[in-house]
Amino acid sequence: FQPCWIAVPLDLESHEAIAVLAGTVTLTPGTVSCDLSRDGRTLLVHCLDGKDPAAEVQRIKDRYESRLL
Repeated sequence: FQPCWIAVPLDLESHEAIAVLAGTVTLTPGTVSCDLSRDGRTLLVHCLDGKDPAAEVQRIKDRYESRLL
C-alpha cells in the first residue's frame, strides 16, 4: 500500500451534491473524505493505496462527481 492525501478540485456547487460526493467517496473502499476547503471548491481525501494521486483524482471526478453535475 502507498497511502496518500489528494485534493480533489470540485465542479459541484450545491452543498447537497458535495455532501453526497463526500459520502460516496467515504463509502468507497480505500478512500475517506476528510475535509472541505473553506471556499467549498476542494475536497481533501485520504487514499489507502494511491500509487498515482492524479489518477485517483480523475477517477473520483469521472466515476462519482460527473454523475452529480
